[in-house]
Amino acid sequence: MNPTLPPIIVTETDFDFLCNLTATRGGALSEVMSFLEQELERADVVPDPYLPADAVRLHSRVTYRDLVADLQRTVTLSYPHEEDISRGLVSILTPVGAALLGLRVGQRIAWRSWADTPRELEVLAVEPG
Repeated sequence: MNPTLPPIIVTETDFDFLCNLTATRGGALSEVMSFLEQELERADVVPDPYLPADAVRLHSRVTYRDLVADLQRTVTLSYPHEEDISRGLVSILTPVGAALLGLRVGQRIAWRSWADTPRELEVLAVEPG
């Protein structure tokens, strides 16, 4: 599977934070970091006030559908130190978190997991954080 990736849009604040984060982390997270770096490289970076309200950024509350598992979830995209799955806080340093960043309502992203299984998400709703 070689999917065409959807365009994404990221605020300058999130972009700067995440570039610094990827520059200082590695080890067990290297695959997620590589995925996040690829996402940042292709992102359209805008001043914070110009981010559309339906675009996913850090602290956005996002409802998405996992199209492979046919499940709907609502999560808040969080900084790594805030992650708490029991409260619906998903770290940007997870494959799902990195995939959601910058997507807008109605957009889908497909990729292969590190276990080489297909993954595909569709953003259904975004509440700015």
